[in-house]
Amino acid sequence: MAKLLSSYKLMILFALSMLILAMPELSFAGAAAAADAQNNDIVQILCNVINFITGGIGKAIAIIILISLAISLFLGKVSWGLAIAVAVGMGILFGATTVINAITAGVGNASTTVMCAPVAP
Repeated sequence: MAKLLSSYKLMILFALSMLILAMPELSFAGAAAAADAQNNDIVQILCNVINFITGGIGKAIAIIILISLAISLFLGKVSWGLAIAVAVGMGILFGATTVINAITAGVGNASTTVMCAPVAP
């Protein structure tokens, strides 16, 4: 009798595991929804940071840095290598969205990609 009971338990366990494997969207629906909500929050925070850096405030700070760098460069306080490195770094910072869009063009579904809306000046 105990052997028969254990074989029924084994069959029920097997049937339930096959059911879970056959319908993974049902087994992970709650976890996926929570992960999507958390990812959307994280994406929104990162988009806010990107918009802050590449928006009007970031550009104003970059202009102040470039002006002070140019004055220091022509007074001999900064090397040409550092000035070029800062200029290239700012070019990469403000051109990063164009580079990423060019690299990821055609990858994945266009409706699932998240683009940060630029802040109006």
